[in-house]
Amino acid sequence: MIHALSLESFDDPEASASQETTIYQDGYDQGLADARKSQEADQSELTIGLVQAISDLEFKYVEARAEITASLAPMFEAVTQKVLPQCISHSFIMQITAILNGSTAQCASIPLKIAVHPSQKDAVALALKQSVSNAVITADDQLSNHAAWICHDREETHFDMDAVAKKIEVILSTISQLEERDNING
Repeated sequence: MIHALSLESFDDPEASASQETTIYQDGYDQGLADARKSQEADQSELTIGLVQAISDLEFKYVEARAEITASLAPMFEAVTQKVLPQCISHSFIMQITAILNGSTAQCASIPLKIAVHPSQKDAVALALKQSVSNAVITADDQLSNHAAWICHDREETHFDMDAVAKKIEVILSTISQLEERDNING
C-alpha cells in the first residue's frame, strides 16, 4: 500500500485566518470611511448648487416682475387717464337708467328724486324723459361730474363713478410704487 507523504505544517492556522480577517476589516473600514467622505463632499456640493439655483430663480423672478410692472406702467396710466374717463362719461347715464329701472319696477307712482352735477342735469333729463316719467332732476354743486343721488320712497342710492375711477387709479399706481420700493430696498 502506498501512503501519501504528509509533512507537518508549522503555520498557526488560527493566527493566519485572524490576520486575514483583520486586514480585510481594516481595508473595508478604510473604504467605507473614504466613501462616506466622498458622499459628504458630493452632498455639500449639491446643497450649495441647489441653494444657488433657488437664489438665481428668485432673483430672475424679481427681475421679471419688475420688468413686467415697468412695461405695464404706461398702460395703467393710459387706462386711468384716457380710457376710464371716456368709459365713465359714456356710461354715466346708462348707470342711472339701470338703477332707476330697478326702482321704478317696484312702484311707479312714487316720484323719483335725482340729484346730479349741474353739468349733467340736461343730459340726464333728456335721457330719462322717455323712460321715466315721474323723475324730478335737481342740480347739486356738491356732487362730482359723474355722481348722483337717487331717492325713491325711503330708499336712497348714491354712486360716484369719479370716486371709483380715482380708487382704480390709486390701486394701479400702487402696483408700480410697490415695485419701485422693492427695487430701491432690494
